[in-house]
Amino acid sequence: MIRIKPQEAESKEKVIKHYGDEPFSAEDLISKWKAYSTRMKETVGGFSASVLSGCEPQLLEDKKTVHIVFRNETNEIEFIRLSLDLIDFLKSELRNNHINFTTEVNKQKAKKVLYTNKDKFDHFSEKYPELVDWADKLKLELK
Repeated sequence: MIRIKPQEAESKEKVIKHYGDEPFSAEDLISKWKAYSTRMKETVGGFSASVLSGCEPQLLEDKKTVHIVFRNETNEIEFIRLSLDLIDFLKSELRNNHINFTTEVNKQKAKKVLYTNKDKFDHFSEKYPELVDWADKLKLELK
């Protein structure tokens, strides 16, 4: 068990930062988002950077709320882990203390992974119907 000495507890003060109330546009938001994402890619890399670079932030009508839609819960959880540093960066760069995030997971946005040859053939035959004719002419059996 760790205990803080009474004199240490009194000397620690909570620092409250105030960045301002300047209005900002969606373009400003996206520009600063990309700058942070690039910085994350250079310093941290990996999954965290790909989650941020894969996001499409949308500025809602109140001009303070940033809405982000994710493909799966894993990306949303990683974003929540990163969000404190990101929101501090955005508040500082955009000089607005009232920025906040809302998140959503959209299952429809998830990519379907094609594993089998049949899955791949079906996918491409939807795009290119002539593949079905070629498969028949060549007597291919795709199972």
